[in-house]
Amino acid sequence: MRLDLSIGDRFNLMAGGAVTGVFSVEEDAEADPVVLRSVADDSIKHIARIDLAVLQASGRAIRTFKKGQVIRVLSVSEIMAFHEAPKKTSMSMTELKQWEVRRRDLLRAGRNLFYVQAWDANPVSRGEQSLEDFIAGRFDEAKEAGFKDLPSPSCIRKAIKIGERGRRTIALYLRKKGGARTKTKFPGWVYDLGEEMVAEFYRQLLFRYLDAHGWFDDRFYPRLKEWLQTDEGRLNEKWDLEPPCTQTLTNWINLARCQATLTMKYGKREASRRLRGRGTSLEPLAPLETIILDQTLAPIWAVEKVDLNGTTAIVLKRPWIVWAIDLYSRMVVGFIITFDPPCIATLMACLRHVISPKVEWIDRFGPYKGATDGFGSFYNVVLDNAKAHYQKTMKTVGDAAGFKITLAPIYTPEFKPWVERFNATMNGPLRTLPGGIPLEKDAATAEYNARASAALSVESIAQLLAHRIMEYHLDEHDGIGMAPARKWAEGLAEHDRPTVDDARAYKLLLGHYEEGSIGAEGIIFRGQQYHDPGITTMILNLLARLYSSRKSGKQGQSSRFPAQFIWQEMDTSSIAVVIGGTEGEIIELPNFDELHREKPVSFAFADGVRDYERRQNKQFHTREERSEARREYQKELEAILAKASHGDGKNVIRVLKGKEKLALGPGGMVLDLKAEASIDGREKPKGIPMAMSLKDRVDPLVAQKGRKPRGAGKAAARKPEIDLPSVTPVVIRDDYSMTIFETSDDDALLDELELRHGY
Repeated sequence: MRLDLSIGDRFNLMAGGAVTGVFSVEEDAEADPVVLRSVADDSIKHIARIDLAVLQASGRAIRTFKKGQVIRVLSVSEIMAFHEAPKKTSMSMTELKQWEVRRRDLLRAGRNLFYVQAWDANPVSRGEQSLEDFIAGRFDEAKEAGFKDLPSPSCIRKAIKIGERGRRTIALYLRKKGGARTKTKFPGWVYDLGEEMVAEFYRQLLFRYLDAHGWFDDRFYPRLKEWLQTDEGRLNEKWDLEPPCTQTLTNWINLARCQATLTMKYGKREASRRLRGRGTSLEPLAPLETIILDQTLAPIWAVEKVDLNGTTAIVLKRPWIVWAIDLYSRMVVGFIITFDPPCIATLMACLRHVISPKVEWIDRFGPYKGATDGFGSFYNVVLDNAKAHYQKTMKTVGDAAGFKITLAPIYTPEFKPWVERFNATMNGPLRTLPGGIPLEKDAATAEYNARASAALSVESIAQLLAHRIMEYHLDEHDGIGMAPARKWAEGLAEHDRPTVDDARAYKLLLGHYEEGSIGAEGIIFRGQQYHDPGITTMILNLLARLYSSRKSGKQGQSSRFPAQFIWQEMDTSSIAVVIGGTEGEIIELPNFDELHREKPVSFAFADGVRDYERRQNKQFHTREERSEARREYQKELEAILAKASHGDGKNVIRVLKGKEKLALGPGGMVLDLKAEASIDGREKPKGIPMAMSLKDRVDPLVAQKGRKPRGAGKAAARKPEIDLPSVTPVVIRDDYSMTIFETSDDDALLDELELRHGY
């Protein structure tokens, strides 16, 4: 397996057990397994290339040194700056000011990255005038992206020298300390007057530079007299009370020159002649330089089997498919099938599949002549110009993770014909399966007939599509003149495979920031206990250095400290604890419940299970009992689904199937702890301070404000269940073989049902 490794590369491995710490690549970088030397004790470790790639994709192997250069990754303070400060916070005024400084620094770094990426796409001379014209020509696009300040040519010249083309991230342009610089040469009102002068210059056709200089002077001196009467003016001793020189005023005008301002002054045609450039075509030169994502409604009806009072009923829905195609080789590098409509979550799920080795395909098909080898870090992502795609979140994650977002023009499928053709290639076999919608003139009749013949689950469809993807990778492609797998392998041999350096950005930046407290029993959040004896001990020792002795507890009692953490709505397996405010580190704290660690669900589903236990007046203690409670609650939801109408069922089935979540399998987290043997295997390790055992806790649930069921009043809102129109159960026919995979532990099972039950 090809990876972009070289001798001397350093990784911070967090795999647990002995494979934890900082390691450097030794001996042959192409060897399998890879030879790693510990920086701490010079011990030698061996790790398979596929395992190292999996650790990189999961964020548990972070590269810090590559080909002789230090990799600038996001620090904790910079990651926290991406999040809004909580409304109720214990942060001091100094910490809040530092927070704001970082946010301004992020905006400045994002602006520099924007212009450098534009320069990478269309390089120009680095001379003063060339860069000045280049910046002005991109100013209109920069304003649409949210960057209203113009950088200087020297700033962009320095930024171009940082990093390498195609691998630049926003972290490269962040300042290590401090914040954005402010204009201090003149008082603020002088710059405001300068902006008014620039606007006046471009607003009037016959307004020349000399006219602008005179306009500025006519208003400068009267405002100066007014300012001198203020406290700020009387105390100012640094300024010589002279206006900016005429060259400075001219520079301000020139810095604002762009297509938008020239259109205001000369008209659209003249501005286009001067500054409008010819569009660049998508012609990648290496694998993963450009990938194209497309979300399409599958032309097939999927079957969901539901057991209702001993009778098997069928629920039929159409799933969505998200494809990620590598434009260089036409390889499928990402693929998910889900009942969720297009949204930011489905996009990110597919991108996580892109950066991860296709272990499930490798285990199933083997090497398969390279057909299962499509993964790696990408640079440019092409998306449809849809509301589900054009969100600030995607741009934010792209800047942090190092990829660029390109939106296809509206109503122009020819902009990305490659994926449109691929969709047609894959839709053909789908239409021939039971439940597939054929291409007929009467679309309504075709869809109705297909619905009547549906017999495959969404998992079965995914398994069949995997076979078709393997065939596609090995068939000759007319567009590239060879098989995609061969083109991919040859491209990797020439350009190597880029892999993700820090995958935390794909997860942490899309989470929710929260504050709580941590003690010897860990953190209690939304009824879940997040605790591991060893990790909790480490966190408590780190926090003890940051807080005064008054918060450390009385003698003989366990200490409790304020804690900040990031959590994911669709994953109860762990939370990310922020240590040291904005200048520390992030440590993952697992769920104390083994069932949630190995088979995570959404927080909404976990809340629903607790509510079910309360309604049943039961308490579940052992893992077997808790798993049984999940299954019973699953049956209750399936009963609702079996009786629901088609419109209501579309929401419920997305709840049952849940969103795709990329994760290692059971046992993915390794903890190296020693404890005395006991009958139940729950003996506490010695030498670690522990509080009294935590009993089962059921938090009061507050109904979220949202849409009420149609026709529901106050009386209906108090009803524990909703009466839905019943349907006649349909028995599954025996003439089709059906493969049903167990889905009771999917990771998002109640995102829509909270509106129906008030969880």
